[in-house]
Amino acid sequence: MPTAGHLLRLIAFVDRQNIPEQLLRECGVEGMDDPVEFRRAVGKLLGFSLITATKHKGETFYELHRLIQLSVQVYSSPEELQRWSDNALRIISRIDLGKYDESETMNRRALEGRERILGAGHLDTLMSVSHLAIVLWRQGKYSVSEAMNRRALEGREKVLGPEHPDTLTSLN
Repeated sequence: MPTAGHLLRLIAFVDRQNIPEQLLRECGVEGMDDPVEFRRAVGKLLGFSLITATKHKGETFYELHRLIQLSVQVYSSPEELQRWSDNALRIISRIDLGKYDESETMNRRALEGRERILGAGHLDTLMSVSHLAIVLWRQGKYSVSEAMNRRALEGREKVLGPEHPDTLTSLN
């Protein structure tokens, strides 16, 4: 798959708006770290009006129309859905620049999207709940974080059973 396709999927699963260019360049997805390939991919997506770019304080941010985001997510195979969701969560969880409010917002959006598309009891949704709990904990919102962790644990117990390794990991 061309790098432009990778970039489009990545944006669709991370968030659809205000995605910093630097975050995409450092995401670890094939081709994104090569400046020439990255520019080519961005150029293709901009040329087809699939994304828009804005500048703020010298930094470039990208946005994706909501319908394009939904199309990419809905028409992805289960394997692609898993792969790009994992990539997006990995990227979002890397945001550790003291910007916990932004990270919380992004994690909440990811959770809302997964709840809407996959349902509240889906394992990927429960993973988003866990990631949000981590961000909340780092912000010192311990009671809310604990509630999110309990929700993730209870969901995994229902889906996987109380003795499943992933459920037991949730106890940690």
